[in-house]
Amino acid sequence: MKTIDKNSDNYQELTRQMESLHQQIEQAMLSSPLSAEEKMAVLMRFNLTIMHATRGSFVEMEISDGSKISLRLQPPKALTH
Repeated sequence: MKTIDKNSDNYQELTRQMESLHQQIEQAMLSSPLSAEEKMAVLMRFNLTIMHATRGSFVEMEISDGSKISLRLQPPKALTH
């Protein structure tokens, strides 16, 4: 497994970009008139894009009331005849 050099310029720049993106998303969600459920749907769609880019397969989020929503990508089950 490759180790990550947290002191590298690339890592530091990626960290800055991620923090900026986080702030943009947070501001958009806070100022949005959408309901909590609609906001979660938007974030799940965003997570699908991230999962595709990173080859991830599972995301779970929890909102302030303790509700959780999970998204798992898996190959479809084979059809049998």
